[in-house]
Amino acid sequence: MPQLLTRHIVAESYRLLAAVGGILVLVYLSNQLARYLAEIAEGRLAGDLLLSLLLLKMASVLVLLLPAALFLSLLLGLGRMYSDSEMVALAACGYGPGQLLRTALLAALPVAALTALLALFVGPRTADLADEVLIEARGRALVSAIVPGRFSQVGDGAVYHVSEVDDSGGMRGIFARLQRPDGTVVINADRARFAFDPVQGRRDLLLEEGTRYDGVPGRSDYRAFEFGRYQLRLPDLKGSTIRKADALSTATLLGSDEPRHRAELHWRIALPVSVLVLALLAVPISHSQPRQGRYARLLLALLVYVVYVNLLGAGRTLLGSGELAPWLGLWWAHLPPLLLAWWLLRRQLGLPFWPATGRAA
Repeated sequence: MPQLLTRHIVAESYRLLAAVGGILVLVYLSNQLARYLAEIAEGRLAGDLLLSLLLLKMASVLVLLLPAALFLSLLLGLGRMYSDSEMVALAACGYGPGQLLRTALLAALPVAALTALLALFVGPRTADLADEVLIEARGRALVSAIVPGRFSQVGDGAVYHVSEVDDSGGMRGIFARLQRPDGTVVINADRARFAFDPVQGRRDLLLEEGTRYDGVPGRSDYRAFEFGRYQLRLPDLKGSTIRKADALSTATLLGSDEPRHRAELHWRIALPVSVLVLALLAVPISHSQPRQGRYARLLLALLVYVVYVNLLGAGRTLLGSGELAPWLGLWWAHLPPLLLAWWLLRRQLGLPFWPATGRAA
């Protein structure tokens, strides 16, 4: 009988986990989609790599959403059982808070293992690939944004006009105006093409048979020279896509003494631990009287979750800035929710916060 009840609660939790997780992922992806579509409309991103970017972002978002999704699924599932008086029947059969805690942990262990896999191994690799794809997409946007016969503004104030563009990206009859800190560069060339290096984040404009003019508008000291072949170095693509700590492998973080790398390592460890902590916390928070309704404790649960996540985030920031001792890590952030779960369970059972160590004679 207890095993049957455990399987029922775990199955109900996973069913809700799939629904809640799917909704959270859709909300995140819709926000990312809107952001990327805005960049595509501005000519800063190639549209043909949009799907690849969204898929690569999935691992990064799942590792953050899985703890919240499991927490909500346990709250909703156990809350429904309390409101429908199923917990009263279970308690009559001897299925009390202790068994519920074990069931919640049993449901949380696979989710914690999946979160650890994503946080420690899959997530960093996909984040690195996403950075490379983003660099390539922004580089290829230079070509895709140029429409033959029209002036096209691309990137940081650069304006291009070409007579024709072939399928390989080669251009004929090109006019280009580029903004530089020391003035304006104007180029006329018979032929041109872009060259990209996604690894180094470098992009060049290769021109043939043309003239270049350098100077400041309104002044007469323009410099002009003709060329047969000219390679113009454009601003690096990695200015806004520097490889961040979340794209580094876990092995690299283990061998680094840099504070921001230690902070990232502790963050990756804290994510699967938070799955177990939130599962334990969901059991006493979901407890309610039959007349209270299934969502009676939902506001409290959301408040506790927000405080918990902010504690982890603040600890990560302090570790990254070197203001927190590395040996302390983020373990301290798990203590407040665990103490709250302990207090709620003792209160539910009508016991004092701390068990008495002895009795008076």
